[in-house]
Amino acid sequence: MRPATGHRSRRMATSTHSGELFASAPPAERATHRDTATTAAPKLSDREVQVLRAWLLSDSKREAAARLFITEATVSTHLTRIKAKYAALGRPARTKVALFVRAVQDGHTTFDEH
Repeated sequence: MRPATGHRSRRMATSTHSGELFASAPPAERATHRDTATTAAPKLSDREVQVLRAWLLSDSKREAAARLFITEATVSTHLTRIKAKYAALGRPARTKVALFVRAVQDGHTTFDEH
């Protein structure tokens, strides 16, 4: 890729500095502008919600499994299915933080609980 020269490079630098180059909002900003009232929540089973909440309150899948008297593999299976349900609705939640945000948005947990 060759560097921009002359007028074009000055315009790019000015536009970048003033924030004009973005074609769309950054991902974090897009996520906060979503209307959560009209966004469909996935249909999670009672057990999926229970596993999700236990995992969110735990430091590890192993700890969540011990709380629920299930195996760590079962916790992983539930979390994989929960993530797939969110992804199918166009609301991916690939990390623990993202799943926590989705759980709060959908009323499965609160900030006060954590």
